[in-house]
Amino acid sequence: MISNVLDKIREIRFCLLANKTENIGLIDGNLGSLLFFYQHYLNSNNEEDIFFIQKSIEGIFNHSHKNYNLCSGASGFGWLMNYFFKQNFLDFNPNEIFEAIDPIIGKWMVNEINSGNYDFLHGASGTCLLYTSPSPRDRTRSRMPSSA
Repeated sequence: MISNVLDKIREIRFCLLANKTENIGLIDGNLGSLLFFYQHYLNSNNEEDIFFIQKSIEGIFNHSHKNYNLCSGASGFGWLMNYFFKQNFLDFNPNEIFEAIDPIIGKWMVNEINSGNYDFLHGASGTCLLYTSPSPRDRTRSRMPSSA
């Protein structure tokens, strides 16, 4: 039984490594894969997972984000970076990332609220997590967007 599970995990890992999608999504793209590789690393101590995650993060950060929601866009990227930081997994300053994406994501979130799109994955509610959840990064109320 355990052998079957481990074989399936190896199969999933191989498929994710071979997947060449342009979608950065936390739920439907590369960010979700990075979460898998992190969990795989915790259980296997496979250093290749760390290298893959670091290389992917650099590519995603430098990618032009056209979507800002939690499921498929920059909000999901922010959530994952915050998660990795809380886990002490990566050695980086999260404020550099958030200073770059906060103004854009914040404006998008306010626009979604104003248009009545409160959907968790595709609207404002999921993005609000970046501003309301406890976080080790420097996130003050003054950085919370107030209007579009």
